[in-house]
Amino acid sequence: MSRITQLTHSMIHDCVDAMIAKTLTGTIVSWNSAAERIFGYSPQEAVGRSILTIVPQELAGEEAAILDRLALGQCIQDLRTARLRKDGQRIDVAMTISPLRDRAGEVIGASSIIRQPLHMNDRALELLRLAYQDPLTSLSNRTHLLDRLDQTMRRHERTGHYGAVLFIDLDNFKQVNDSAGHAAGDRVLIKCARRMQAALREYDTVARWGGDEFVIMIEDLDTDHTLCLNKARNIAAKLQKALRKPYAYKGNQFICHASIGVKSFRGVEHPLQQVIEAADQAMYQAKLSGKNCLHINFDQPNDSTDAKRSTSAAA
Repeated sequence: MSRITQLTHSMIHDCVDAMIAKTLTGTIVSWNSAAERIFGYSPQEAVGRSILTIVPQELAGEEAAILDRLALGQCIQDLRTARLRKDGQRIDVAMTISPLRDRAGEVIGASSIIRQPLHMNDRALELLRLAYQDPLTSLSNRTHLLDRLDQTMRRHERTGHYGAVLFIDLDNFKQVNDSAGHAAGDRVLIKCARRMQAALREYDTVARWGGDEFVIMIEDLDTDHTLCLNKARNIAAKLQKALRKPYAYKGNQFICHASIGVKSFRGVEHPLQQVIEAADQAMYQAKLSGKNCLHINFDQPNDSTDAKRSTSAAA
């Protein structure tokens, strides 16, 4: 090892800020002593783990968005957010994240410099949270979902993968509010959010669209369109099974089935808003089919208009 290399390793090890390197799939490959001091994990414990180990569950979508931007070669400057220590304590941090490239110039990972600000204005933190998070369920909000979808569509343009948007509406949710009040309705929405998150991968995005409507973005399903839709169908069926279990609140039980519309996407052939609207229209077709149904828009990107078809299937 040259003296310059030794000096570089020493600078990284002795830096007062946490310095973490990770792959584009989020696997930690480097962890300095400041990272151990701030987060409580030794390098032996941290290296090889997912970066989601130190990310609060409700901010998993934020981390996925970071990885998407890094894959495009973008830097993230002074991001104010929250992370988790080994003991479960939530801490405020400021991060600067840069892409790591190989000799050919391809982005292969990311380097993060993380520090704990001496003081962060509480109002600024609240505004940051509200900008991307639904206040009731702590899911992503519309703004965050659309940003994630835009980044994912651009990444899929390069990789050739298909993803899918699932538009979900809770059947008969109005009856919960009418019979037991809005507090019961809020509790059902929160439990719905937790069930959906538990049924999906950590890096998929679950967002509250508004009221009792949710939108889910599933990325990297397959490079084959038919297989993509089959996988999306299975995921939607899994979600319907989880959501139709009874909800208990103050001695009462409620049943809320889910109508789900599915639209695939790949690349940027169609505007992201058009993809959302197609999934929304498919969801309404599911409701017209008798509720608690799944409706898939089978339009494949670049298919001609007269080749379009769709289907409905009871859950």
